Amino acid sequence: MNGRRTELLLHLSAPALGQIEIFVTAIEGTESLSELYRYEIEFTSGDAIDPNDAIGKPAKITIDAGDNPLVAHGILVEFSAGELTATRDYIYRCTLAPKVALLELSRQNLVYGAGDGIRLKDLIDNVLANKAGANSTSGGHGLDIRHELRMRRQYPERKQVVQYGESDLAFLRRRCEHDGVFFFFEQGDDHETIVFGDKNDAFKKADIDGSDALVFNDKRGAARADDLAMTRFCATAKPVPGSIFLRDYNETKSSPSMKVSAAISDQGFGKVVEYGLHFEDEDEGKALAKIRAEEIACRRTLYVGTCNAPQLRAGTVFTLVDHPLAAFADRFLVVSATHSAAVQPPSAFSPLPFGPESRTARPYTNVVTCIKLATPFRPERKTPKPNVSGLFTAQIDAEPDHGKRAWMDDRGRYKVRFAFDDGEYQAGKASDFIRQSQPYLGPNATGMHFPLVEGTEVVIGYLNGDPDRPVVVGAVSDEKNDDPVTKDNHTRNRLVTAANVMMEIDDREASGNGSSSGSSGSKDAPYFRIDTPAEVSGRSFTGTYLRMGKATGKEEFALLPRASQQKISAAMKQIQAGAGSSAGTTSPSTTASPATAPSKETT
Repeated sequence: MNGRRTELLLHLSAPALGQIEIFVTAIEGTESLSELYRYEIEFTSGDAIDPNDAIGKPAKITIDAGDNPLVAHGILVEFSAGELTATRDYIYRCTLAPKVALLELSRQNLVYGAGDGIRLKDLIDNVLANKAGANSTSGGHGLDIRHELRMRRQYPERKQVVQYGESDLAFLRRRCEHDGVFFFFEQGDDHETIVFGDKNDAFKKADIDGSDALVFNDKRGAARADDLAMTRFCATAKPVPGSIFLRDYNETKSSPSMKVSAAISDQGFGKVVEYGLHFEDEDEGKALAKIRAEEIACRRTLYVGTCNAPQLRAGTVFTLVDHPLAAFADRFLVVSATHSAAVQPPSAFSPLPFGPESRTARPYTNVVTCIKLATPFRPERKTPKPNVSGLFTAQIDAEPDHGKRAWMDDRGRYKVRFAFDDGEYQAGKASDFIRQSQPYLGPNATGMHFPLVEGTEVVIGYLNGDPDRPVVVGAVSDEKNDDPVTKDNHTRNRLVTAANVMMEIDDREASGNGSSSGSSGSKDAPYFRIDTPAEVSGRSFTGTYLRMGKATGKEEFALLPRASQQKISAAMKQIQAGAGSSAGTTSPSTTASPATAPSKETT
């Protein structure tokens, strides 16, 4: 037999309120799968309370309506004061939410999994413990968020999972929604636990007098009015698509274009096509397509009921019995529950915020939304994914002791260190390998590629605006890396390597009388030249280049890269200093003329 109802009592316990006497007049709250619960509480007191002393502090509410009271732990996320009763008592309204709600206040930019890869389970642990953010710009949030993982699927490893411009909570919800992982809360004696799951067996049965059965009784039967019962239970169905198709692209596969599908309902209409969900292969795509299909299918038929059983909370399972419709004699999963109750206040005061009927006492009521337990539940993708537009700065990264040359993988891809990233990573661990956009590429390793060395500043774009899919668009000059062409040599088109091998085309305007309209003032005509760097060895130096055009003396020295000019000048100083010491005629401050720099020229 179901339990008897007793006098309704409402309680609020908050250490921040101290020992002051309060009278709770109304509580209303909503719990939903993959949502944070919120309970609105109204109470009166003869003592003045500063909202700033209560906000963010732990609290506990109790709706005591029988042998199984409803209890919820959390923190006070809102607190208002200022209204007065007719007897000059104070009216207070506050909102209780789980502790994890504070993660909405922490907003940072981080790259997860760039070093050794990361799976969803580890990502959840890292975000809730703020392991990745502990050394970041924002610092650790220091919250003790108790959580439990009841996830059965083996999730793929990711090496580029980006949190960009979103709160820790939004990032966590977005990643869980993408993979079909739901969460709900279980209440203990002194804390709440957030539970993550991906199968319906993660949910527990409601304990209704030792059973999960709840009787349907519309109050027209002979049962007592104070028995636990479902007094109203209705179904609402809506059409859904018949199937879903996912398409994606993976450049590392021999067949980069991928297309997978899953059926939603054999009574569905039309189809849904989505592109760019970032699955690595067709097997992963098929699993994701099934999740997307279940996300839609589980909302096709919803059941809404009204009862007086506080045991029915979001994430609990119950069996409905004695309903006149045979189709309703089944096991159901509570997707959301709205609990409300009010008691007669000790004095008259303004209406409560929960509706005009709040002026008087209302018995405890629980309105639940359910699906059949046999229907797999998947969270709806409500949290938006950042759409990254524009270009972003980064620097080419490399592992330690890689040498002076460019460091890349066997596909010619680079690792970078994003300027927006708040994390602190070891060298070579700040990103996954990223492709570089090239002016030309083709089969059999044909194309054009100028290697980027460590520390080079690059600009990053994102394919389809996806923060997990960066590509190096190009390199730019900065304070440490000069551009090979500036206002001083703006008629020259140069390609200069890290070893100072140079290819140069001077595109100045030619003059028939030996003069030039180019800014350099040279009497030379346009030319093309390939140069190798000068190397100093003892007192001798060499410099070789291939040039097509007329030699011009000192102008030859100016054509060399800056590093080559410096080496040649230093060598000339050494030679002249040595000659001056032996002859006793050369001053240490004598500067060699660049015009004397020898070279081997082919015209």
